[in-house]
Amino acid sequence: RGEIFTHSNHGLGFATNNAATQMVLTTGGNLGIGLVTGVDTRLTVKAASGTDVVGKFVSTDAKAWIQFRDNSTTDTGVMIGAEGDDMLLRAGSNERVRIKSNGTILPASDNSQNIGTGTTNFASIWASTRFRGNDNVKLVLGNAQDLVIRHDGTNNIIGSPVGGDLHIKSGTGD
Repeated sequence: RGEIFTHSNHGLGFATNNAATQMVLTTGGNLGIGLVTGVDTRLTVKAASGTDVVGKFVSTDAKAWIQFRDNSTTDTGVMIGAEGDDMLLRAGSNERVRIKSNGTILPASDNSQNIGTGTTNFASIWASTRFRGNDNVKLVLGNAQDLVIRHDGTNNIIGSPVGGDLHIKSGTGD
């Protein structure tokens, strides 16, 4: 195996065209691209002033993924990726959220994932024009699942499955 190294306790700098250092490998094994000082993580990349894109990952496959792991991540568990102009979020080795190029947010590419756990709830869900899903998709409201609105494929159902009163009210105010 070949090695490039310094004989002293200094980082190894790289430059082209007789310019100042453009990339440095620190004595701690950290790599800095676009800066020489302040390289305090395994990879630090700094774009030139006026540049929005700091880095680019390109794949010749149909999807491109960047993987994240900690000491307990299994297999290919956590990734962020792209398919065409869509953004993909993957957890547990499956796509969980897709943000389409038109801004539509889907729970996975096949609209099959749940949003929320039933015990961890959203404070508000806002839908300006429509709330739409497949058959048997439920909109559950209340800490004890007090109100459920769903379509079972044939029937439209508004219910209070925990046995509370169901009131339909008109007028102003709450």
